[in-house]
Amino acid sequence: AAALPVLGYGVWFHATTGRIGLVGANGAFLYAKTMTFADCAVMRPSAELAVLCDPRPPALRPPSQEYLWGQDSPLVRLPGITFTRETDALAGEFASLAIRSQPLDYLGSVLTELGRSFTLDRPVYPDQEIYDHYLFPAETPEPPGRYPAQVGASFARLYERGPIETEVVEPYAGWMRAYQGVAALSGAALLVVLL
Repeated sequence: AAALPVLGYGVWFHATTGRIGLVGANGAFLYAKTMTFADCAVMRPSAELAVLCDPRPPALRPPSQEYLWGQDSPLVRLPGITFTRETDALAGEFASLAIRSQPLDYLGSVLTELGRSFTLDRPVYPDQEIYDHYLFPAETPEPPGRYPAQVGASFARLYERGPIETEVVEPYAGWMRAYQGVAALSGAALLVVLL
C-alpha cells in the first residue's frame, strides 16, 4: 500500500521528464552524500569535475546537506541555479567517480548514516540549531541563522507579502511539547518494525 503512491509518482515523473527517479536532482543529492569522504587526490577528476572538490580533509567538512544549501558549497557557487539538469549531471558524474574511486569509504559512509537512523536515542545531528527545528518550542523561535534558511525566509516573505514569523500559541504548543516528551519511536524500535 505504501509503495503504490511512490511507484505511481515515479511513473508520472518518468512520463513527464523522461528521467527515471522521484526527483530531478539525484546527482546533486548523491554529490552531497559523497562529500563526506570524497578525496580529489585519490579520485583525480577532470578539470570540469575538479571545480566540485573541497580541499578540506573530510573530518573538517560540514554535514553533507551543506553541500546542497550552503553558500560556500562548490556546487552552489557554480553559475546559475543549483538544480539545473546540467549541474545535476555534473554533480552525478563527480559522485559516481568518488564512489568508483573510493568504494570502501562510500560503504563506510552509507553504514554510518544507516547506523545513525537506528539508535536507541535521538542524537543531536548535525548540530543543535537543526535539531531544535524538529522540537516544539516554548517561545517564539529566533529568525533562521543559516544562509539557506535566510534565503528561504526572504522568498517566503515575498510570497506572503508580509510577515511569516512563527507564533507559539498556548495551550496547544504545550500539549505538543508534552506529547513529544513521551511519545517517540526510537530508531532501534523502527528497525524492529522494518525487519
